Amino acid sequence: MRQGLYPEDEYLATLPAVAALLAASRLGLLDRLVSEGMPVSEVLRAGPGARLLIDTLTSAGILVQDDDHLVATPGFAQVWRARGDHAVARLEMTARAARDALTRPEMLLGAFDGFMADSETFRLFRYDRAFGDSAAHVAATRPYCDYVGSLTAAEAPQLVAAASLDGAGEVLEIGGNAGVLAGAFLERHADLHYTVMDLPAVCRIGAERTAGRPWANRLRFLPGDARRDRWPGPVDAVVFKSMLHDWPDDQARAFLALARDALRPGGRVLVMERAPVDGLPADAPVSAFTDVVFAPFFRPPERYCNWMTDAGLSAPEVTHIGTAPPFYVFEAHKPGPEP
Repeated sequence: MRQGLYPEDEYLATLPAVAALLAASRLGLLDRLVSEGMPVSEVLRAGPGARLLIDTLTSAGILVQDDDHLVATPGFAQVWRARGDHAVARLEMTARAARDALTRPEMLLGAFDGFMADSETFRLFRYDRAFGDSAAHVAATRPYCDYVGSLTAAEAPQLVAAASLDGAGEVLEIGGNAGVLAGAFLERHADLHYTVMDLPAVCRIGAERTAGRPWANRLRFLPGDARRDRWPGPVDAVVFKSMLHDWPDDQARAFLALARDALRPGGRVLVMERAPVDGLPADAPVSAFTDVVFAPFFRPPERYCNWMTDAGLSAPEVTHIGTAPPFYVFEAHKPGPEP
């Protein structure tokens, strides 16, 4: 299996491993197994299927048994400690996507609009749940933020290295979720001030999660609907990360036009998007079901290049990041002197 951006994929490789990990996580066993281990006898008290759970996790390279003691293998423990809640969020989404793809394959590969309306995966991504910031809105939105944040946390080092914000003072990210990418840029650029515009529940979650960070005083969350509400500006850069693919062509193009209008002359637009899915290798992990479910949304890079120039921006510089999954970073400028 090719090593990709998400280190937990090594352990999300088979359906039995995913099911066993999900059970261990939901039963509250996983943290103890990673941190200190547990007696076999105690794990067996979890239920009649506990022996199968132990054997499955052991054969998947997740647990090792020493006499009457079970503990996570060093490799799994290292990954799970490093990724923490991000790994759990990806585990939960893998289970959702696999269930949907295996129970509705004819809709996934045929009547996709019906698949979106009927699938558990896309119910998680209903934006109407995030239009308020009440406790109920936040609770409904949190799983979506958890999953998107889990992806961005792994992707950010590559994306930030490939994108240029040198010389930019004020940055606006549209649909920046809970501020994971923003934090990566703020750590890299000490003079940067960053605004994340997203829906109210998302912004509340983001403000909670970033409070107390060394750069928190340079990050602002702006609740709003980017389709209808006024964007702040003028700014030196507008960032879209894995956001434009969520929208139909006409709306994605409208966002690029709004980005141009929000920029100072010479300012830049950064678009970061997944490359299209051209098929999965035979040894792809079960976590690749998320690629299958979201594959219809990933556009060829030429389309973003054309849309950026159509919006009155310069011909974009394109950087291909050949990770698994691969990404493209597009940088285009508004005509005029550099800010």
